Amino acid sequence: MIILASKSPRRKELLSLITDDFTVDSAEVDETLPCDIEPDKAVEYLSKIKAQPFRESGKIVIGADTVVAIDGEILGKPKNEKDAFLMLKNLSGKEHSVFTGVTVIKNDKEVTFSVQTKVKFFELDDREKLKICDDIFDILNHGGEVIIRKRSKNGEKYLEIAEQKITLKSKMITANKI
Repeated sequence: MIILASKSPRRKELLSLITDDFTVDSAEVDETLPCDIEPDKAVEYLSKIKAQPFRESGKIVIGADTVVAIDGEILGKPKNEKDAFLMLKNLSGKEHSVFTGVTVIKNDKEVTFSVQTKVKFFELDDREKLKICDDIFDILNHGGEVIIRKRSKNGEKYLEIAEQKITLKSKMITANKI
């Protein structure tokens, strides 16, 4: 039995693709990040604090978290559509990174890793930003976790994956452009 220590419907969906032997549970944790923490370390930290409350369960526990960062600065979740529009404006035509951290715990054993995906938004004019703002607000409000899957209603492509990096116990694996 696995405990998925996450409220994310997408993570539940992904785990259900490989097993149905899990439960979803989450603890209220303080997600305040230490000052000047790098995005990869931030998601590792957050995934760990989400998994820790279930350590003594005797079950496999999976905690995860995702952030979006541009130029090393973590973007928070947009507060409203205006905030989402300003984020889009900042991301338009630029490369940014989506970081996901995962911690897997069973009793005294623990593995934590992070994945960085560099994503480039195509240049968007204000009309296009407004047109997709509702979708993007929903995406960013979920920590960027489904941003790569999303397309506008008319099927236009707004972003591409430029590079992925996986960090596991100081090992760095770099994948070519997808």
